[in-house]
Amino acid sequence: MSCIKPFTNNDIDAIYQIETACNPSPWSLKTLQGCFGPRYITRGIRENDLWCGFYVADYVLDELTLMEIAVHPHWQRKGFASALLDDLFDQAGQRKIRQCFLEVRDSNTAAQLLYIKYGFEQIDRRLGYYPCNNGHEDAIIMRKTLPALALAET
Repeated sequence: MSCIKPFTNNDIDAIYQIETACNPSPWSLKTLQGCFGPRYITRGIRENDLWCGFYVADYVLDELTLMEIAVHPHWQRKGFASALLDDLFDQAGQRKIRQCFLEVRDSNTAAQLLYIKYGFEQIDRRLGYYPCNNGHEDAIIMRKTLPALALAET
């Protein structure tokens, strides 16, 4: 049985293992540890008492940035990323967020397709933003505007 709940500094080692398993240029442990506080949303998904994935979002006023989302390779393609995004939008609705932003590697087509499915649109590109094996690759900047109706229902 899976559940989504906040993760804390006590969970950081398991969360960091997911981060390093998923990303060619993972965040440092110190960066992850710095993502706790009133403007951050730090939530993860557990299956049978194991952390399988997580997200970190930063919000100011009515704008949210999805800074990181990751599902351990063993748990990918089981709907966990979609469950995490659904939870993110629930959290955004509770905070009356009107716009969500994210950046994704140009080469990460699977993530881009998932984000498009969730209503994100490309709004810009950062050239050479992410380090990769042969130099740097672009970041695709995406935005989703949350409908006023969804905000009114929460």
